[in-house]
Amino acid sequence: DGKGTNKGFISMATVSDAKLWMGELDPNMDEQYITQLWASAGYIVSARIIRDKGTNISQGYGFVNFQSLQHAQAAVASMNGQPIPGIPGKFFRLNWAHDSAMAAQTGASQQYPPDAVTTGEEFSVFVGDLSREVSDQLLYTTFVARYPSTKSAKVVVDTETGSTKGYGFVRFNNHDEGRRAIEEMQSVYVGGRSIRLNEATPRNKSSMGGGGGGGGGYGSPYSGG
Repeated sequence: DGKGTNKGFISMATVSDAKLWMGELDPNMDEQYITQLWASAGYIVSARIIRDKGTNISQGYGFVNFQSLQHAQAAVASMNGQPIPGIPGKFFRLNWAHDSAMAAQTGASQQYPPDAVTTGEEFSVFVGDLSREVSDQLLYTTFVARYPSTKSAKVVVDTETGSTKGYGFVRFNNHDEGRRAIEEMQSVYVGGRSIRLNEATPRNKSSMGGGGGGGGGYGSPYSGG
């Protein structure tokens, strides 16, 4: 049993896409606690807590490696923001560990999922107060877990620096579900910070039709109101 687990850890360490950031950890939460916590939720993981080099005290966050990208995606969708069992007032704070600036440089005008086609009929929601850790994928998985009609998500970044501008857009196929998301997701924590939502209104009608195929339509045609 133990040998199989060790092999799992070796393979997991090589899958960078299956690594999640986990924040707001108590000082007494060590690697063993984190692996057991995820095991109780049905996931086999390896964990690394980031510690101060001088004092060896936890800095309140770490990284969790999953067996596959699919497991990591499922964990974000189902566990992010959920209460941690046995610790009142503590919640799972999860994010993708990959560098958002790197993602921006490889495709600043992309969205998640990248193959989502825009028709102009979607209901678009402005999402503000995003922390710098929030990626397109995290924004998408956060909403699609609760609202199945979520079509795509985009965090707006500075095309020169790759840094997030602190806001983004989520598109829904179902208008009623999009409006419900605005009400229900206000002040929900994503990436360690509470978000704010408004309906994204087109700045002008002509800009909606032109942005069809790409993610670039997220930035300029819409305003957060």
